[in-house]
Amino acid sequence: MAEAHSPLEQFMIHRIVPIHIGGVDASFTNSALFMVIAVAAVTLLMTQGIRARALVPGRLQSAVEMAYDFVANMVQDNVGHGGKPYFPFIFTLFMFILFANLLGMVPFSFTTTSHIIVTFAMAIVVFIGVTVIGFARHGLGYLKLFVPSGVPIAMLPLLIVIELISYLIRPISLSVRLFANMTAGHTMLKVFAGFVISLGILGGWAPLAFVGKGVCFDTGGISIKPAAGMEDMKGDMAGAACVVREMEDLGCPVTLCTEDGSAGAKGRVTDHIDPLLAPGTSVLACGPNPMFQALDRHLAGRGVPCQVSTEEPMACGYGLCFGCVVPVKQGDSVRWAKSCIEGPTFPIEAIAWDRVRSIH
Repeated sequence: MAEAHSPLEQFMIHRIVPIHIGGVDASFTNSALFMVIAVAAVTLLMTQGIRARALVPGRLQSAVEMAYDFVANMVQDNVGHGGKPYFPFIFTLFMFILFANLLGMVPFSFTTTSHIIVTFAMAIVVFIGVTVIGFARHGLGYLKLFVPSGVPIAMLPLLIVIELISYLIRPISLSVRLFANMTAGHTMLKVFAGFVISLGILGGWAPLAFVGKGVCFDTGGISIKPAAGMEDMKGDMAGAACVVREMEDLGCPVTLCTEDGSAGAKGRVTDHIDPLLAPGTSVLACGPNPMFQALDRHLAGRGVPCQVSTEEPMACGYGLCFGCVVPVKQGDSVRWAKSCIEGPTFPIEAIAWDRVRSIH
């Protein structure tokens, strides 16, 4: 169950067709499948794009020609005319990586370049090829690459070692760069996507569950458009205005109050909540930390059930970053509860407000 909610679950390799040759596991996996799809997609694009060879190219032919020219110009700028024999290999490698990365953006797909075994295989092939070609064309003169020109003789031994290490480390640096970018990028996409879904569930459907007889939904905060009226904000701002609109659509009575009286009644939540607290009423509060603290003091000893929502500081949504911990009373001590796992709502009296620095 934990794997299903982990942002790293998307990088797991699964066997599609189990194949065992002797003691070697040569199974056809989801990684191999998407590598085949990437190769097939590149092949299909190139063959279909150059089939017509029209003088005035269409969209597909233009895309193929743009990709071709981009790589050709890059090879020309970096290698010169001597790089033409290696252009097919460079272009093939470029298009494979491009399509492998693009396929990884498709939901429920697999990013093959997120595994270092794939990126290292490509990097080591290029490294060996460059080294072999370098010695083949320049002989032992290729070693001059490790001897910087114009350097004092006393510093040469140190610089040669540095240049040699930097040269030998290239396969690792190149492979780690692509692998790390893909892994980190897709992990963040998964985290943000889960966060957006969580916010959508909390902000879009939670009010429907909270609104009812004997329920007081208290939402507060600072408007992102302080100069605009509430009527102008309802359609496009997040937070309180959206809650107001949802409740009005449901036919629920809404009481607005602002500290300066610019919208609704003048005053704070604690100044206007008492008339709403009929016997049996429960309060569901969402807002900034100072409002929670004031509400806690206002309701203390009155026997009014109150739940506060602490989802705002949630970052990863999986309990990994510890960015949303809330101090919760536990007997005479305090423990730090993860809002994304144990919350995001807590009884207002359960939180040790004197230990809270900033929940909102």
